[in-house]
Amino acid sequence: MIRGAVEQVSSSAVSGWIYAGEDSVNGKLILAFVGKECVGAGRVEIFRQDLFDAGLGDGFLGYSFPIKLHSSADAGSVLIRLDSDEAFFIYKASIVIGDDQLGELRAAQSQLAQAVLWQARLTQWLFDNGRLEQTEFDFLRAVRQLGAYVRTLREGKPFAKAERIRIAPAEAAEKAMTLLQMSGVRMIERHVASLSDLTPANIGLPSGSAESIVALWSEHRVRLGVVEGSHTDGSGLGALPECPDGAIDMTFGGDQLLFLDLRCSFGPQSAAPLGGITVFVAGMPGLVDGHTVDGDVGGASSVG
Repeated sequence: MIRGAVEQVSSSAVSGWIYAGEDSVNGKLILAFVGKECVGAGRVEIFRQDLFDAGLGDGFLGYSFPIKLHSSADAGSVLIRLDSDEAFFIYKASIVIGDDQLGELRAAQSQLAQAVLWQARLTQWLFDNGRLEQTEFDFLRAVRQLGAYVRTLREGKPFAKAERIRIAPAEAAEKAMTLLQMSGVRMIERHVASLSDLTPANIGLPSGSAESIVALWSEHRVRLGVVEGSHTDGSGLGALPECPDGAIDMTFGGDQLLFLDLRCSFGPQSAAPLGGITVFVAGMPGLVDGHTVDGDVGGASSVG
């Protein structure tokens, strides 16, 4: 019986392991596909101590080789199989689609890219015409194009003699989310134990939320890796159990608030913080999950 896993996929490489029981796979050819198209090939030749210790053969079960994709968004649809076998393995965060759906997917990616370009032009126009301050422009540009932005909770000039004022995380989140939506918002406060819990479904993003952008804060510092821009072309895989390839290291907690588009690929760079993570979600004024509220509803508290 063939066993294995695709552990990492990027726009240029794939890696993982494969095991075939008593049959050695050391040196065997392994292929990568998107639909019916072969996008790369390599050999099973990497020794994996963890798999050897687990009693899986001689340990030479690992593979890592380059692939060539039409679009980075296709990374989520990469399939792996041995050249001599019909069994396929997929990345744990992948969605398998057929050839007839690839055209629709790429059309959707093109529309998304156009929307991002339009937002960038609008933001630039507002700034050029004096409608945005420099800090507001930097925030909108970063969160829209890169998918992540770290904001300090200390106001005032860094080297001023007067003590810099610390504003509450909820207040900073509401101010920024109001700018993002260009309308009034009511903040909804959620709590998760770790970064892997940061999925739209798990935190219950309401229908009135500001797309998939949330603000994150913790009493303790949290490090994570974010693949900047992965939300703009459909290649983002959301929350991952490990830090993805090509990720940029970011920190939040304490005096720092992180705005993150949950469509990006991101994963932990540090252990889950004591006390968990506070998640601020923007909903329409007076609404939580589509219902008018005055207090806590189903574990979510409205702020402001």
